[in-house]
Amino acid sequence: MYLRHFGLTQSPFSETPSSQFFLELNNAGILFRELIHAVNQPDGFMIVLGEPGIGKSTLYRKLWKALLSHKSRYIALTLGHPPLTESSLYASIGQELDIARKPAATLRDRVLKKLEVLAGQGKHLVLLIDEAQAIPEKVLEALLFLSEQMQNKRKLVQIVLFAQPEFTEKIARPRLQRLQERITLTLQLHPVKEHDIPQYVTLRLSKCCWQGDPLFTPKAINLLAKASSGVPRVINVLAHKAMMLAYGAGESSVGETHVTTAITETASADQSSIKAGLPWFSR
Repeated sequence: MYLRHFGLTQSPFSETPSSQFFLELNNAGILFRELIHAVNQPDGFMIVLGEPGIGKSTLYRKLWKALLSHKSRYIALTLGHPPLTESSLYASIGQELDIARKPAATLRDRVLKKLEVLAGQGKHLVLLIDEAQAIPEKVLEALLFLSEQMQNKRKLVQIVLFAQPEFTEKIARPRLQRLQERITLTLQLHPVKEHDIPQYVTLRLSKCCWQGDPLFTPKAINLLAKASSGVPRVINVLAHKAMMLAYGAGESSVGETHVTTAITETASADQSSIKAGLPWFSR
């Protein structure tokens, strides 16, 4: 890898979501604070929407870790993969709450009983589910049921779903009208603005102990910004590939040529950005 070559402690542009690289350059910081405020309300069924690669999973992990840091108040349950059946939903919750799975027929009742006990102890239960657009209708109905359970006029569980935009079409179906009515907060995650991408790259590098002059040349950053359309996953893919190319060539900085090659090798990048950056006689 190029880490030693560039004097880095870890890969700055890994595709694996990590709260360590949570940056507030788009509206992610605003959304995080809105979610924290919302989970402190007595009622809550929340949805965070965003295109693939926009940073939903990073926000999901950031919220989870924030809730975990206050264990005396919150119990944060995370489902990184959406349950596909009602029984698997209760089994996943039961496993997280250390509830025996058998007999399966009474698992839902035992989960509800456990939630009542936790509420009596002043524990605030928050269920986080990523990739929620894949949740079947039956499971969404089960989540609606859970969201309606109360004790002393307070919900037993609050639910935050992270999903792609097409999720709104699913919950607009007549069968899920009650679920749509129960949603108290819908948030939309946006791309990083073009003028913030240089800072995005710099901040991620600094978290990996980069020191010295800018690693990416201004032209390389400009091309990276245009080709990525501000989508963090695409920025990371292109930056990683460009750094690998610079490393392979034994160069100490990442230039426009490296980013151009990375773009041609990345289907999700805007290929027209290459032509836009070329002189008119080279097009």
